[in-house]
Amino acid sequence: MKSQWKMFYMCCSVVSVGVQVSVQADESPLFVEVTRGALLDTSVSTFTSESVAQKPGSDMAELLRSVNGVSGTRMGGRAIDPIIRGQQATQLNVLLDGAYLHGGCPNRMDPPTTYASGDSYDLVTLFKGSQTVLYGSGGSGGTLVLSRHKPVFNEQGYAATVTGVARSNGEGGTLSADVATGNDQGYFRFKGEVADMDSYEDGNGDIVRSAYRSRAAALIVGAQLGENTDLTMSYDRNEERDVLFAGANMDSPESNADIYRVKLEHRFDSGTIQQMKAELFQSNVDHLMDSYSLRDKVAGMYAPSSSDTRGGRVIFDGWLGAHQASFGADYQSNTRNGLVYSYPANMPMGQLWPDVTIEQVGVFGEVNRTLSARNRVKLGLRYDYITADVNNENDVFMMNQTAATLYGATPEQQREYNIAGFTSWQHQLNQNYQLEMTASRSVRTADATERYMAKSNWVGNPWLAPEKHHQLEWVLSNTDKSPWSLSAYYNRIDDYILRYRDSSIERYRNVEAEIYGVEFEHQHRLNAQWLLNSSLSYTLGNNLDTGEPLSRISPLTARLQALYQSGQWGAGITSSLVASQSEVCLASSDCAGLDVTPTSGYGLVDLFADYRLSPAVTLAAGIDNVFDKTYRVHESRDDVFDPTPLQVNEPGRSVWMKLSGKF
Repeated sequence: MKSQWKMFYMCCSVVSVGVQVSVQADESPLFVEVTRGALLDTSVSTFTSESVAQKPGSDMAELLRSVNGVSGTRMGGRAIDPIIRGQQATQLNVLLDGAYLHGGCPNRMDPPTTYASGDSYDLVTLFKGSQTVLYGSGGSGGTLVLSRHKPVFNEQGYAATVTGVARSNGEGGTLSADVATGNDQGYFRFKGEVADMDSYEDGNGDIVRSAYRSRAAALIVGAQLGENTDLTMSYDRNEERDVLFAGANMDSPESNADIYRVKLEHRFDSGTIQQMKAELFQSNVDHLMDSYSLRDKVAGMYAPSSSDTRGGRVIFDGWLGAHQASFGADYQSNTRNGLVYSYPANMPMGQLWPDVTIEQVGVFGEVNRTLSARNRVKLGLRYDYITADVNNENDVFMMNQTAATLYGATPEQQREYNIAGFTSWQHQLNQNYQLEMTASRSVRTADATERYMAKSNWVGNPWLAPEKHHQLEWVLSNTDKSPWSLSAYYNRIDDYILRYRDSSIERYRNVEAEIYGVEFEHQHRLNAQWLLNSSLSYTLGNNLDTGEPLSRISPLTARLQALYQSGQWGAGITSSLVASQSEVCLASSDCAGLDVTPTSGYGLVDLFADYRLSPAVTLAAGIDNVFDKTYRVHESRDDVFDPTPLQVNEPGRSVWMKLSGKF
């Protein structure tokens, strides 16, 4: 087994420039050979669980912040909220092994990636932009698919991986295990993780409220019902305890998530249809946040909430003549409830979600055809019928208010009939150069918070129109011995859902907007031991109604990396350079946006190394933020209701060590 942590860094840049990587269960190659002379899919990045999990992170989104064009907001040590090309929250589709999960906090203390550690899933597939219609409606910013596969057993009929991580800054770590037993006819698999971290220090040596405790476990059972039929059932339990948030006026003493899944897969021996997959899921989140129990206060607020999602899909894969096709239907229903109470009076002060249900029924199809040795086209089309209802809009809370009075009228059921699709053309200019062009339309419905939040200082808009994203993307790539990729994209958005501040009240309205940018990635192998990677991303966003910038847009970011591998040893250095961000929409200005302040640029250096102690055991170590810089990610969160808000600083210097064994 070669050095595994390096695979994560390489996948971030190499796969997205069109390199096809095949990683076996027992091998993670350091230097990936480039597939030449063939059309490549440049729209998708894939990562194995081993490669993603090697660099320690609090959750999946923190790990993916190393991918070019991907960022993430920070409120504390846990629950990084991913951003892809300037889009976030429900502009992204996140599937946890086929299941949708919507968090229990309207302020996104628990986005879906909170409930997914690096070791929880076997494969991560990342679509940037609107490149597929197979994974639900919306997805204008991108789609993140986390999946699990049937385990590969040794001769004794079992497979086991145990990993331990310790970190100095925050004085804590994680312990995870993945144990499976079975054969071709069936298997049992258990995944578990325990994580405990104290609050970290920033580069100034100041303590940042960021401690958390997390427990996660999953039981997966697989059975072969017939020669061509497989059944998989799974149950996940995630528990978050005493999670502190420097970027909010509340913490989360407790949050629980339960996910149930049933999957049936059948392969046909002959005929047009080659494969059928049917999936059902149920995810339940119970969340509690308050402003006193973890802050040594005798009074404050608390807010219990729930978010229950159920759904499923059926999809068929096959050939229609010379066309490779996938088509099917899906369903999703999310119900959310939440109230805010004063403490210790226990009086209702507002509604997070007044018994809100949003249902989506969709039908979809994709067709892929190779026109010639140099040309390939891909088409996708999707239709969604969406309804949004609220039931407790007339319940009375503080000062005889109701949700309906805050909205200005009693909302009726909202219905939407949304059509989305894309067309992509790949053309190989010659043996080494490939051009890809994609045009797409995606439609994102307003989420429960944007529609129905009902507090005196935060009010939703039940009559929001859905966002219509019209995107163009061009990718020029070179798959020679030193592969590179240059991407440019433009996204014109009708009815962009803008969150803004109106006389100290957070509100939502539709505006016209645009988001555009460029990305560049390059890899160069110096010799058999040294590999160089570089990447750059730049995004801009504008409110076309006012001419002001959109809030929380990533600044120009570049990364340079050198990797070394020789025998049992590996080492590397990564330098990240981030420009200042002055194109802002400040909450304190006439723009009334969500940016706290312009942010300064910064440079970081990370070091890492590993040593293969035996064929099964690897020891890795590293130093993040070697020079103990004080910095903050521009998009990171603040307490939007604080009169003097401050963004959350990132951790200062941190030494980490990771020991993993695979048996």
